Amino acid sequence: MGKVVRQAALQSRVVTIRQAFDLGLAHQQSGRLAEAGSLCRQIVATEPRHADALHLLGVIAHQAGRSDLAAEPISRAIALSPANPLFHSNLGEAYRTLGRSDDAIASYRRAIEIDPQCGEAHNNLGITLRGQGLPDQAIAAFAETARVRRHWTDPHNNIGNALRDQGRLSEAIAAFQKARGLAPYSAQVHSHLGGALRDAGRHGEAVAACREALRLEPDLAQAHDNLADALGDLGFTEDAVPAYREAIRLAPDFAQAHNNLGAALCEQGRLDDAVSALRSALALIPDYAEAHGNLGNALKEQARHDESIACHRRAVELKPDVPSIHSNLVYSSLFAPGADARALHEERVRWSQRQERSPEHCARLHGKDQKPERRLRIGYVSPDFREHVIGRNLLPLFANRDHSAVETTFALDTFPYRGHTTTLDALCMGVPVISKAGDLPVSRGGLSILSNASLPDLVSDSDEGYVRTAAALASDIPRLAEMRATLRDRLQRSVLMDGPRFARSIERAFRTMWREWCGGHSVGVASRDDRCST
Repeated sequence: MGKVVRQAALQSRVVTIRQAFDLGLAHQQSGRLAEAGSLCRQIVATEPRHADALHLLGVIAHQAGRSDLAAEPISRAIALSPANPLFHSNLGEAYRTLGRSDDAIASYRRAIEIDPQCGEAHNNLGITLRGQGLPDQAIAAFAETARVRRHWTDPHNNIGNALRDQGRLSEAIAAFQKARGLAPYSAQVHSHLGGALRDAGRHGEAVAACREALRLEPDLAQAHDNLADALGDLGFTEDAVPAYREAIRLAPDFAQAHNNLGAALCEQGRLDDAVSALRSALALIPDYAEAHGNLGNALKEQARHDESIACHRRAVELKPDVPSIHSNLVYSSLFAPGADARALHEERVRWSQRQERSPEHCARLHGKDQKPERRLRIGYVSPDFREHVIGRNLLPLFANRDHSAVETTFALDTFPYRGHTTTLDALCMGVPVISKAGDLPVSRGGLSILSNASLPDLVSDSDEGYVRTAAALASDIPRLAEMRATLRDRLQRSVLMDGPRFARSIERAFRTMWREWCGGHSVGVASRDDRCST
């Protein structure tokens, strides 16, 4: 008969170590961690070299949120049984939770070396590699998991998440759909699919996927957050806000939901509530770049410009290579009282240096056709032409373009500037506008519009001149009456409303840029790039 363990919970019944371990394992698998841990400790006290009990003690500590106590007993188990791949894989999990990614990866690789069919090790390796920003290696590990565990859902779900990180949305959606086929009742899979569909602009399908996730699991916070994102994209902000709040109620530490709630509240103009939500996100994750950026946007709307710019600078420090984050810094800086034109120019230069493609990349894209007078292909790309006034302002350009000289493919709003539409609306309604021209481009829109409308005398370059011009016009009743009667017609006859002229001017600018580029690049450079491309 083997060694025995006396367990009080068994009413002093004497059991073998094998029986005690099996009972402890059953407790652990049923979530009764305290009972399982008590049995394992008694086993180890009786048999210190019981590798399975030591390993299970470490697993129980990890499950209880004490990964700091997990590594030591699992390492002792490995010393006793070094050829057990599951021991190495679970040691890797403890290391991963502790932030020791390199040690975790080494443990997973050792498990795979012992047993190439160890699906847990392949899957956990992929999770760790994805966390280190290595999506291609992560996808390879997940694919290997799917090969050795054909009926597992997790590897396909994880492949979808890694592909989504890379913006490979069609492939990500296909991976999530594969996972859904294996586990049609998994709310997590439906939620992830909804997130990918939303990223792909398939908002209606995203809403449906998230609602299905919530039908299966009403308390899934991630699904509420994804649903709110998709509703917001469809313009249903009033419905999105309660969904974000529900996600936060279910998971108070869900920083992303706090951030998204703050952005939605800012869009609604509920700025105090927005600032509060965004500060909650940052309290949970102080280095959350997107939350710093969104807080900067909300503070800008509150005219708290110094705080706004500080938030945007912090966001840029955290994610310097994300164009939208850096653009928000440049844009918000335009509104700061006493903004310095030189400093703003330098910030724009920094944006360009970080975000623009290299000349060599451009040469490769243009290929060998460097004829200065060839038909140009011009692209305008924008995430919101349909909603932004710039889209309307470009209608004359699109309506009057010279198809024989310029081919327009699509459209891009690359930088966040306002369109000065209010001035044009006022003039069109017969209301004269007085403007003060500043040094920054954003403060010279009035000068441009009024000069082209043959009203340069309504522009001043100082506060005193602005007051004088306003006072003079207010006292000149005959001129006011004449302007009210003729402004709309004057605007219609001005170059501001001359669509064909606008189109020809833009096309001449494109042609000039292209000629200058061709003059500085030989065919040999493009040919050399072509040989390097695949």
